[in-house]
Order: sequence, then C-alpha cells, then structure tokens
Amino acid sequence: MITQYLSSISAGLRSLVFDSSCIICGSGKLEFCVTCQAQWRSNPRQITGESFKVFSSISYNEVARSVVLTAKENSLNAARRLITREIKLTIERLCLSERKLPREVLLVPIPSSERAKRRRGGDFILEISRAISAELNQELDEIRFASRSLLQMNRKILDQTKLTQSQRESNLSGAFKVAPDFFTVTPIIIIDDVVTTGSTLREAVRALKERNLTVLGAATACASQRRFPIRSPNTIGLY
Repeated sequence: MITQYLSSISAGLRSLVFDSSCIICGSGKLEFCVTCQAQWRSNPRQITGESFKVFSSISYNEVARSVVLTAKENSLNAARRLITREIKLTIERLCLSERKLPREVLLVPIPSSERAKRRRGGDFILEISRAISAELNQELDEIRFASRSLLQMNRKILDQTKLTQSQRESNLSGAFKVAPDFFTVTPIIIIDDVVTTGSTLREAVRALKERNLTVLGAATACASQRRFPIRSPNTIGLY
C-alpha cells in the first residue's frame, strides 16, 4: 500500500548518507551534514495559492537552493537523489488526496529550454520524471506510472531569475503547447523541481487543459516558504 510505503521513508532517507564531505557546505565526513540536514526537512503536503492542487515537500531556503542548483548544473548524484525522493513523496501524497485513487498516472515534466539542455547535457526534469516513474512502478502495485515529454516550448522565454511575479506571468503567457496530435484519458501530474510564484505551473495547466486533458495537479520538490500552510504534519528527518 502507498501509506505503508510512505511510512518507511525515514529509513530510505538514511541511505542517502555516505562517508564523504557534505554536498552543500563541504564540511565533515557525511554526504549531507547534520547542519544542512536540519534545513532539509521532508514534509510533503499541499501548498496554498493555486486553483489546482500543488504538493511540495521542502521549504526553498538556501540549503534547498544549493541542492537544486547542484543537481541541475553539476549533475551530482547525491543532490539528484534528494530531489527525486521529495518529488516521489509529493506525487504519492497528491494521489492519496484524490477521492478515488487513480489506476494510471502520466507524469508530465515542465520543459527545459534548448539552451538549458545543452548547458546541462540533458533535460533535468524529464530525466527525473522517467526515473521516478520506473521506481514507483517497482515499488507500488495500486497505480501504474508513465512519463512523457508532453509539453513543448511554444516560443523563447527570458530567464525568470530576476523577474517580478507580473513579469513572469507576461514572460510565460502562451509559452507552452502540447505535442501535436496527442491525446490521452490518463490523468496527468505536472512535475517540476521548485515552485515560487506558480507562473510556470499555471501556464502548464493552461496548455494541457486547452487540449481537454485531465490534470490532477502538480508535484514539486521545493516551494517558497509563504506557500506552505501555517500548520502542517510532522516533518520527516534523515534520522
């Protein structure tokens, strides 16, 4: 059962720690030191502020930002495992939040720009989505997962790092389209690493629903602190 799988997550998180220096601060003999672990508290739950379901797990603080950048830009396996595990947890929580557990789910990653793919040597979110789909199909029996690069860039967009929320909305308006001649009745979960303003996810939902596709919501690893409800379940630590 999914609930039993989730209850074992603490043991799984412990397997992320090896005999090496911290991937964030470089200190000690742990791959993820105790000080940095304290700021990476796994707590998958629904975030606020959107008209559709969005689940996330980690508050996007400096440690989370470092993990995401290290996973994306340096392809460090330890950082990728952390991002992968949190997205897996949020996918499962999202599925459990449905009144009726879906039998099949299609994971649709947010597309990366061609420039980003060339710089990173691949499509970070697509690769993680495929890995998660394969892992969940091995670990769970109730739901079958697949991953497909269904969303495409409709035009060039600016780097959003320094844009305001209104500028991001304008930058992303009409930026995505669904792959031509594709249709599915399988419900979709959108996959991304971080949600801040939500502009990217809203544009993805718009493009998918424009083609009459069923969107269950979005699953991300990290979200800005203001997105999390004030009261939330107990966090899952590495120990």
